[in-house]
Amino acid sequence: MGVSERIMELKGGPPNRDAFSDLSDTLDPKQLAVAMTKFANTLLAARPSDQVAVDGKVLRGATLDALKRSALHLVQAFEPGSGLVLGQVKVDGKSKKTAAIPGLPEILDLIGRTAATDAMHTRREASARIVEKDGDCVLPVKRNQKLLREDVQAWFADPEARKEMLSCQHGGGGHGRVETRVARVSHDVGWLRDRHDWPGRLKAVGRIEAVRERKGKEERSVRHFIMSAEIPPGRVLELVRNHWTIKNGLHWVPDGVMDEDRMRNGPECLSGLRRIALNIVRLMDDKHSLKGRMETADMNDKYMLGMLANVVGKF
Repeated sequence: MGVSERIMELKGGPPNRDAFSDLSDTLDPKQLAVAMTKFANTLLAARPSDQVAVDGKVLRGATLDALKRSALHLVQAFEPGSGLVLGQVKVDGKSKKTAAIPGLPEILDLIGRTAATDAMHTRREASARIVEKDGDCVLPVKRNQKLLREDVQAWFADPEARKEMLSCQHGGGGHGRVETRVARVSHDVGWLRDRHDWPGRLKAVGRIEAVRERKGKEERSVRHFIMSAEIPPGRVLELVRNHWTIKNGLHWVPDGVMDEDRMRNGPECLSGLRRIALNIVRLMDDKHSLKGRMETADMNDKYMLGMLANVVGKF
């Protein structure tokens, strides 16, 4: 007897994939997103979080209509320390991905947290909403903010301005690679705030230069950021580095473990349910990998019930 039969009577037998797809079509994605966020915040209550990573995700196997005009695009929030998914918002396409970021603060608890995003979300409305929700933000400045980027670059190139900046250096490596990252932060940004009329508290700008050496070859990259708080350079390095854990911690797992990229039915709600399931799996403290935990739960009813009990005990 399977675990589903022991918990409830299923006269027609266990539901198949189509049944779950039909069920997901009846759910309200916005309400599910709110429920996901409340659930994640409850799980995080015992381990306070001070950072949120925000990035986009494309479900390549899912389409928005029968004509297959566009895959489903989501913008998701992720807590790097625990690996928990905090929320997600759907957008119509990659070119409109920036429209979702003002919607995320509406469902996220940002009090005392710093949101680090990719450059697609460096927008006035995003900065304003994050600050209105009592959070802070570290936003990359790239080509989508051309004039702002030029001014920030010129400021860090000014020898006199650099004398007043704070700096921090961090080195590391692995897999045959040696990397050195230097962060500089300037709090003298009143002129920049006035010049660009940037909302949501513009308190500092930052610059990170990374030098990577691998197999005798050297690569350099420079990134610039605007910030809503006077964040020290060491913390800027940490925030930016943690943001990129979203690529492996959030994006890769649904694709590599759950095969999400090939899922076509009920994409938005099923994506949300997968992330709720992923949060439950991540909270198990044992020797198994994420994939190992899922496979064990699939074959071992006792293990799966223990996994659920582990979460229930946190409420």
